[in-house]
Amino acid sequence: MKMSNNSIFDKDYFEIFGLNRQFKQDPVEIRKQYLRLQSNFHPDNFANHSSYEKQYFLQLSTLINDAYQILMSPLKRAQYLFAHLMQTKVVDSPDENISNSSHTAFLIEQMSLREEIESLKSKPNSQILAELKNKISEMQLQYEQALTHSFEQLMSEKSQEKQQKNIIQQEIERLIFELQFYLKLDEELKNI
Repeated sequence: MKMSNNSIFDKDYFEIFGLNRQFKQDPVEIRKQYLRLQSNFHPDNFANHSSYEKQYFLQLSTLINDAYQILMSPLKRAQYLFAHLMQTKVVDSPDENISNSSHTAFLIEQMSLREEIESLKSKPNSQILAELKNKISEMQLQYEQALTHSFEQLMSEKSQEKQQKNIIQQEIERLIFELQFYLKLDEELKNI
């Protein structure tokens, strides 16, 4: 079995899965590509090959699994795409240039939501829990839509002016940062 120097290991996750390099993705298509890749390259398919080839396909399978985990998660996909486009590290916190007033309003909202969750932990109420889950799901969807729009702007030719590009980059950083909080709240709600 010949393995080329221009290998799959040199490609980004979108290329590996045969997807357009964009934030908006169809989870069904990601899953379909994942199953196709795993059926073609799963290490068990190469049990009778040399130890070098077995190791290669084990590493390839690990790469495919990692890519799948990132592409299926809107947050991880946004972080990965942003890091790839900006040739930088994954965004965990927003740029310090983000408006303090919008950051403060967001943090106040988060504190309020956390108080509601704590209240539900001590006094469970299925109707309030369902309403809160719906509210947080709706917020996640709004953030995903905003990220889709912002990534499209960033990748379009209209945003090639440096100042405009910087504004869009900061917006993406903020959206990624804030989406993390809603995902954490969603996880907390699952444990009630």
